[in-house]
Amino acid sequence: MQAASQSCNPGLIALSLWCERVGVAPVTAWRFRKRGWLKTVNIAGRVYVTDEAVKEFTRRAEAGDFAQEPKVPIKAPRGTKCEEEAPKPRLSRPAPAPPEEPNVSRGL
Repeated sequence: MQAASQSCNPGLIALSLWCERVGVAPVTAWRFRKRGWLKTVNIAGRVYVTDEAVKEFTRRAEAGDFAQEPKVPIKAPRGTKCEEEAPKPRLSRPAPAPPEEPNVSRGL
């Protein structure tokens, strides 16, 4: 069925099929579209990628237009302000206070 749709639109490929071929998740393709890195066409509610858009995306990717420094989280050293401000977890409820003894003074 996919081959028949490809022969009808030789310059278009379904975005879902492109994701499978390239090896990216659909959410990644959505991010590429949102950032303007990948141009798509919406035909009757289905999203397609043109051959020109694929070529342009590939050219820019090979040129390093999308390259970024990896964002690796850094663990804060012990004793830093962030650690001191964090509330300590409460494991159990505090024990109830013992009842006060009545202060009765007897005058003898």
